[in-house]
Amino acid sequence: MDVLKDLRVDCFSLMKTYQIKEYLGIIETAYTQKGNVEGQRVALKTKSAVTIRNRMKSDIVRGTILPPVVVGIVVGEEGFNKIEKMHEAGEYAELEELINAADANTISIIDGMQRTTSIMEAIEESEDVLEREIRVEFWITKNVNSLLYRMLILNTGQVPWNLKRQIEVVYNPLIKELTDHVEAMTLLSVENPSNRTKPGEYQAEKIVELFLVFGTREAKVDTKSALADEFTKLDFIGVTSENQLNNLFIEFLKIMIQFDEIVFKLTLDSEVVEDEKFKSGKDLFGSQTLKAGFMSAIAQYIFGIPGEEYSKEKQNEKATYLMDLFEHYFEKLKEKNEEELIEYIDFITLNEYMKTVNRGIGDFERKFFNKAFETLIDKKFELENLTPCWRAAGSK
Repeated sequence: MDVLKDLRVDCFSLMKTYQIKEYLGIIETAYTQKGNVEGQRVALKTKSAVTIRNRMKSDIVRGTILPPVVVGIVVGEEGFNKIEKMHEAGEYAELEELINAADANTISIIDGMQRTTSIMEAIEESEDVLEREIRVEFWITKNVNSLLYRMLILNTGQVPWNLKRQIEVVYNPLIKELTDHVEAMTLLSVENPSNRTKPGEYQAEKIVELFLVFGTREAKVDTKSALADEFTKLDFIGVTSENQLNNLFIEFLKIMIQFDEIVFKLTLDSEVVEDEKFKSGKDLFGSQTLKAGFMSAIAQYIFGIPGEEYSKEKQNEKATYLMDLFEHYFEKLKEKNEEELIEYIDFITLNEYMKTVNRGIGDFERKFFNKAFETLIDKKFELENLTPCWRAAGSK
């Protein structure tokens, strides 16, 4: 077992040789679980691709040695501290036990999805393959942030996966990390996108998108354009480099849920809002475009607009200041009764602006809410109501 520590992103690189059956046991969930890894690579359909894959399968059956596969494991603070002590002592006897005991949802296949598929196909031809050996490199981190930063840096300048795909690789570990730290949040699966019944209920994939929004400081992230994606990755690298993106996102996710809790039960006259976008308080943070605008406005305040890079000290200073502003803001909102709160939010003006665009509605709404919450922050939450925010956003 060969273990090295990456001092830049505070993670360990571990190289170990396994029997293929042992390797498959470790990554089984990461490989098969929908939404984590399996659906990320487009199936190889071209004639040349299929030919290469069949050749790889044939070579595996005949005993070829494949390049190492790379597996990411997020072990949390406690697990990471244990590995630190092992590394300092140079004794790794318990490290294999820690890997084997890792929660399946914290494991991701970073590099080697196609090789793993070929191995499985080769096993169907010959079970002898199970007894063969394969080298595995583990990237062991305390949080998803370190894993993402390393993935982004190592893929930049090569033929890369786009940023969206790299986020998808750590989808399950990220979701687990968020749910472990945000108790007031309930995540709904993609297969069960039921209507929200309480504040803090969101679709899991939508929260992962908000993480992307927060990290890139963009209400809409364009991952289809190659050029835009490279600049987007640079912005993401900038905020992950200080290793605090996750912590800040978690804190402001909690704040978003507090806001949701305050407005969730607001009810409007059903006849008046029958054809409107926002018919009740729960519709506000039930809207992904509103949430994206909210998170991007916060991120731009803390990290600067895309292309800017604030120091870690400045980021922390601005984040702390903004958290204090939100705390006092929520105290004031909680003093209002339902009628006063409905009047404060000004659903009428908000819904009027939602009708002004026929094309590109989603893009318009993301920019609209980004500007609206940017205005609220700029005014230090001292407005009599949100009407100026909606008007400022509508005139953008």
